[in-house]
Amino acid sequence: MEEDIKIYKRAKRERPIELISEKLKRYKQIVNGLKNGEGIYGISKEKREDLPKKEGLNKNPNIKGISRHAKEKTEVAYQKVDKAIKDLINEKEMINFNHVSNKSGVSKSFLYNHSELRDRIEHLRKQQIGLKSAKQLKKKPLTHQKMLLLLP
Repeated sequence: MEEDIKIYKRAKRERPIELISEKLKRYKQIVNGLKNGEGIYGISKEKREDLPKKEGLNKNPNIKGISRHAKEKTEVAYQKVDKAIKDLINEKEMINFNHVSNKSGVSKSFLYNHSELRDRIEHLRKQQIGLKSAKQLKKKPLTHQKMLLLLP
């Protein structure tokens, strides 16, 4: 034990030696136990195997509260997605999984994993094929004739 303390001090550790003395004692017990064939826990492996196994903490857990909370979270996420889709339609933005996810704050995996939402977004996306978004309309390049009109 004293050798370990000397090694610890030479390594210039910052913690006081009192804090690690208990750990060093336990470490010595483990090393001695392994040398004597007792095993790590102070009981030989054969004796440990004979001990009765511990059962789960609770055979009938009450998960009603957790289930209720999960359902509430899902409902809130559905409302966020619904609002985001309505906002995207009002803003004349393209509707796809990325835009809905970013606008609503819901993960894309949530959108893909819930078939109602997935079907709705895919349907709206198909309806918008060929339509230009508000961004595309703003970035419309000037034609040659408009450029000539703008020249002094």
